[in-house]
Amino acid sequence: MTTRGGAFRDLKNLLQAKAYANRALKLQPESHYYHNLLGPIYFQSGKPEAGEHHFELAITYGAKPKEQDSLLHSAIEQSSEKNQRMVAKYLLQQDPKRYRWAEHYLHVQKQPKGNPET
Repeated sequence: MTTRGGAFRDLKNLLQAKAYANRALKLQPESHYYHNLLGPIYFQSGKPEAGEHHFELAITYGAKPKEQDSLLHSAIEQSSEKNQRMVAKYLLQQDPKRYRWAEHYLHVQKQPKGNPET
């Protein structure tokens, strides 16, 4: 179920991704894999508090923080511009040194499709 949930997250179908992660979590509530799936889903959805909660649970159940940083980068990159800025502000308030890389998302504007950079 983690693979399916991750695939739906990659396709930006966050409702389906969340549904699969929650199903899996009911079967194995102490698996860090499912919390590490839900964390990025919530960050990508613009709900960083919920994402951080699942990352904290994942660490409790054996996940490595470096693993989560990679998942967090991916989630922000796949987010809408609005959510990127919101999550970047949240992360920088939590730990400006650890999340210094998030400053990038406060200044970047995505190019509209069909309009190449000049």
